[in-house]
Amino acid sequence: MPHTIVRAIRAENWRMRLAVILAAAATFFAIGVGAASAHHGWSGYDSSTLLMLSGRITEVEYANPHVMVVLEVPSEPEEDGTIVDPPEYLLVVLAPPSRSEARGMPRWMIQPDAQASVEGYLHRTHTTELRAERITIGDVSVELR
Repeated sequence: MPHTIVRAIRAENWRMRLAVILAAAATFFAIGVGAASAHHGWSGYDSSTLLMLSGRITEVEYANPHVMVVLEVPSEPEEDGTIVDPPEYLLVVLAPPSRSEARGMPRWMIQPDAQASVEGYLHRTHTTELRAERITIGDVSVELR
């Protein structure tokens, strides 16, 4: 009888160890997948068509992994001069904060309500997202890549 109890305890310990190992592996996998998806690659952008857009910055997130702004791009006027369509809002992905600062774009330079021109590439599936290669605010133009 005691031998059977020892076997049961050993079997239960093995199950516990396996459960802990599987839980740890699942946690590490989830963290790895989350980090990988948080920093997307540049292959998702259409680098065959460089766009140049101008507008007003409405929001700024100056944080890692990338500085991001929302750019309000006004609609083109019709032939008669009227504007029918509402402005478009683009999420513009810039360089990381450290690179932005090193290239000449400190945090104070990029603020809501500033007029900006950006050159970059649209995302292939998220057509309201643009990866910026260059941004111009006032008379300062910053190469981001």
